[in-house]
Amino acid sequence: MNAANQMRWLQEFLDEAAAEGLCVARNCTTCGSRAFSLKLLRAIRSASGIDRTARGWTSGTLRYLAGALARLPAISRRDEPAVRTIIMRLYDFNGDGAFEDDFAPGFHAGPAGEILRSMREHFAARQTAKQDHRERNDPKAVEARRAEKRTAGMLRQGQRRTNYAQVFASARPAENGENTKMTSSEEVQIDQGYRPARYFGPADLESHLRSTIKGSERRDLVASILRDGDVPLPVGLAEPGLSEDARVSWGAVHPSMMGGEYLPDRRGRELEIARITIQSTTQDVTCVYAFQGQGRLRYRVVDEYDGDCLQGRVQRTSSLPLTLGELTDFLLGAWDLFQVLEMNFSRGDSSLDDALAFFRGDSAFYPDFDALLRSRVKAWWTETRRKQSKADGRHAQ
Repeated sequence: MNAANQMRWLQEFLDEAAAEGLCVARNCTTCGSRAFSLKLLRAIRSASGIDRTARGWTSGTLRYLAGALARLPAISRRDEPAVRTIIMRLYDFNGDGAFEDDFAPGFHAGPAGEILRSMREHFAARQTAKQDHRERNDPKAVEARRAEKRTAGMLRQGQRRTNYAQVFASARPAENGENTKMTSSEEVQIDQGYRPARYFGPADLESHLRSTIKGSERRDLVASILRDGDVPLPVGLAEPGLSEDARVSWGAVHPSMMGGEYLPDRRGRELEIARITIQSTTQDVTCVYAFQGQGRLRYRVVDEYDGDCLQGRVQRTSSLPLTLGELTDFLLGAWDLFQVLEMNFSRGDSSLDDALAFFRGDSAFYPDFDALLRSRVKAWWTETRRKQSKADGRHAQ
């Protein structure tokens, strides 16, 4: 068969496979692209007349297929997935050495060579990403990152940093629970169906800074300065994030000053719409970022540990801003506040006030976010202690 016919039969096969909707996903868990592979083998035997009585693929059919693929004058975007599967079929049957020696050189000059090069680049990138993932998630590396964040350096700050810490100390919420209680009438008034009109658009300066500054201490300090109105904002204090040197200097005052500073950077016009801060040594923060996509709002939950503390669904979309209940369900579904409280307050002498003082919710868009969190923690605490008392009673019997 001449070269023109050799090119024509393969393109006709690709057209038929596309028209029939054959699966070309090589790793498909349902069919493994078996129907595509069998039809391809029949097409080769029909076009070439070789190895018609053989069972399965032979060196002759594979070489014939490689020659036809190398001579294809063009490969449409529609056919690229099928061509990638064909290339992998040749690789699987021949192994790395034979494929590189006998087939790959013939592809270099044509469109199949471009696809092969992109596959190799993709493979190399995946291998690099896997290696980076393994190294980053190695227990020793994880512990080293956390130790680095939690280790306070020498106090190298001058009077200005000391003044900042003192101002913040006067502005931070009470730590012994006296401001965390909520009456039953307040709980009833929480409207979980509340939906802000928008996330993006004109906003007052304090709301804008609350949704852009990553550091919890800096956010509260900026809010305090803005409320007083008689002290200018120090240069750099209201920046979204700090440089590495600035983070080290800021954390040297106290490890809690690093809270929120290790959140991932926002992408483009992303805004933070809600956060939960816990009173750990480093005042860890978990929050929700929102972005206006094409026709839909897109959300992601982020933490300060590259997602190591997250679970379940961490991304979602919506056509309208989320209701207060939807936002809270989304955040608590990705980051389990109740599990954190259980780990820190499972002792018998722990109280509900201790648990309520351990966290705070904050949002420039949902005024009742913190109140709803406290309501849910109260309900969880009551139910958990009821089950525990019931279990203790059974054991006593």
